[in-house]
Amino acid sequence: MASTSSSGVFARTWSPQSPEERDLVLQQLERILENPVFRTSKRYPALLKFVVEQTLDGRTSDIKERVLGIEVFGRSPDYDTNSDHVVRTAAGEVRKRLAQYYMEAGRDDEIRIDVPSGSYVAQFRLASENLSERQLAARAAPVPMAVVTPPVEVAQVPDRWQSRRIAWIAGIISLAANALFIIFLVGSGRLMPGPASTLQKFWDPVFSASGPVVICVGLRDGRGGVTAPPPAGQNPAAQARSGGGNTPQIAGLDEPLMHRVGMADLLALANVANYAGQRKAAFRILNPVSISFADLRHEPTILIGVGSNDWTKQLAGNLRFSFHTPEGAFRPLAILDKQNPGRNDWVIQEGPPADTYKDYAIVSRLLDPRVEQIVVIIGGLGPHGTEVAGEFVTSVDQMKKLDSYAPSDWKGKNLQVVLSTEVVKGSSGPPKIEAAYFW
Repeated sequence: MASTSSSGVFARTWSPQSPEERDLVLQQLERILENPVFRTSKRYPALLKFVVEQTLDGRTSDIKERVLGIEVFGRSPDYDTNSDHVVRTAAGEVRKRLAQYYMEAGRDDEIRIDVPSGSYVAQFRLASENLSERQLAARAAPVPMAVVTPPVEVAQVPDRWQSRRIAWIAGIISLAANALFIIFLVGSGRLMPGPASTLQKFWDPVFSASGPVVICVGLRDGRGGVTAPPPAGQNPAAQARSGGGNTPQIAGLDEPLMHRVGMADLLALANVANYAGQRKAAFRILNPVSISFADLRHEPTILIGVGSNDWTKQLAGNLRFSFHTPEGAFRPLAILDKQNPGRNDWVIQEGPPADTYKDYAIVSRLLDPRVEQIVVIIGGLGPHGTEVAGEFVTSVDQMKKLDSYAPSDWKGKNLQVVLSTEVVKGSSGPPKIEAAYFW
């Protein structure tokens, strides 16, 4: 059974070899197609079914855009793929709906079916935490209704030795039968490991991706300003060399590595990177200048920082809880609630901080329809807000506080959490949940 390493909960690509393994993939396909995210459509299930069956049959060379247009959508053999984007549009929708399906609670032990961006060939993966090859074999094997053991011939020995030998053999048979039964229960999904922690549930949709997760941390330029993402098609280094825009002509100043990262953003980054390492998840650390909107479509993204990260403003601006930056202010000074527009208590002041005050932060996790990927946003009004937000999303104990706010099926939902922390003489206290919203 060939497999390669990857990252996240679904940690290995897998090539079904036997008829039983192929049937397991087809059974998983049927489960997916019966789910409401696919059942309400005709074209998306048809595309996914065709792609999976062709991949299982080893006909990957036939899984091309034109072939899909002809075989699945009834286009003529000479149709123009440049003007007719039916396959590309449908494939993007299939990827989004697959992501929604696997975000639902209880999907961690299922075989994963993906159609990676840039290809129409299906990819299959086993859940490394809950599904091993041995358990998969147990699923594929017929389940015996009872354990039958052959009669054991016992040599003629003194009664006391004979009784001990019989008891010893009976004990071995009992242990073997129990072991087989446990393997069957685990393989069939009837006996599951202990429940996942709230922290795991939060991050599972992010780290279930096949490729590395992007962690984007904000930068400040040499003058204390914010480094914003470049316009589409614009190379900031080339602009600096040519003297375009308002870029100062100082050698090396416009290189991203010469910009500064705020200490609070750095602490949050350290916590997130450390947790990703514990999950054995691959990740890349980039800055806002180094990624474009198109880059966000390829893998899940974690955005850290608010005033220093313009991507946070662009992707979080339309959510229920959002940051408000008054005109002329360098950083956001309030958190707004669109459902309660009159609320004005999540505010910090400009200028030197008092000895004791409150800072606030927002943690968001959502499947953004603009990029069709999971996005996590971590940021505070002030530096202490960002610091405790990074602590909150990487601590088992702190994240457990979310249980009293969350619905039972929240793992597959979008969510926002507003946090506060008491700051006393420059030191932040533990994060406190002010509000939480799931949709």
